[in-house]
Amino acid sequence: MIKQGQLKKGVELCLKNGHGLLQDAHFLEQNNKFTSAIPLFVISYEEMNKALFLEDTRYQGNDISDKEYSNIFSKGSHINKIIFDYEMRKKARADKVWLVIHNNSSEDKALPFIDRVQKQLKKASIKVELARSDRTDLFQTIKVIKDIILKEQENDIFVNVASGSKIQAIACMMACMIFNDTKNVKPFYAHAEEYVGFSGKEQSKGVKKLQELPSYEIQRPKPELIKALKIISEYGKKIPKKILAQKVDDEKLITVNAKDENYEQARFASLDKNIIQPLTDHWKFAEVEKVGRSRYVKITEAGKNAVEFLI
Repeated sequence: MIKQGQLKKGVELCLKNGHGLLQDAHFLEQNNKFTSAIPLFVISYEEMNKALFLEDTRYQGNDISDKEYSNIFSKGSHINKIIFDYEMRKKARADKVWLVIHNNSSEDKALPFIDRVQKQLKKASIKVELARSDRTDLFQTIKVIKDIILKEQENDIFVNVASGSKIQAIACMMACMIFNDTKNVKPFYAHAEEYVGFSGKEQSKGVKKLQELPSYEIQRPKPELIKALKIISEYGKKIPKKILAQKVDDEKLITVNAKDENYEQARFASLDKNIIQPLTDHWKFAEVEKVGRSRYVKITEAGKNAVEFLI
């Protein structure tokens, strides 16, 4: 049991932890350690959310049981949570729900509940659309969320990070941070009233409250870099620098200000400055390989991961 008088100290500790994790995440992001930064961003959000929950409980003059506190951030597929979340959004003029489900139905333990979710949403006059993704693949799931955000970019978008696997939760937060160009994407967490474990049945019951989450920005490469990365990726294992220069020039991804006799040399210089150096030095998405007198550009593992959701 956490007594009401102890909650203020708990708030302070959670805020301190969250702030420290956020600083570490920003440090890693600034040093291009994006894979390491993302989990710290997510854990930082959880600490901030704990602080908000504790402060709200303290304000109401209540105590918190150990079980209630330990269950605050459990995740799973929760029918009541999903329905309640979006019925509340409907009252706030929301009119559509996207359900992201596993693309392999034979492995999806939540499959028996999907029809029930759709029926109850439609009964509430809420349009339902389905998107499929491999819930074990972080980058594929980011791409699915990105595609939904782009399709709905003229609307206000609320992203529920509480229902689904931890990978899905991280993917949702990453998509919100990377693709929120119009500042209309708002992630939120739904606190369940009760968690009952998973044995082929609902993992939680009811929704205690909805909590909107802050969405920090994660930068992504400029469009011309993404297009150049696509050229490198689609060419094969590695692309000769000369061919890459020709292709990015044809697609007007670089500007070459030179006369005919100096054009090729100037094009290489522009390719190096505007495409290769950013992709290799800043983003670590590509690297240059020397074979004899020839230069080749090939995509890195980080670049392959980026291609999965950026293109």
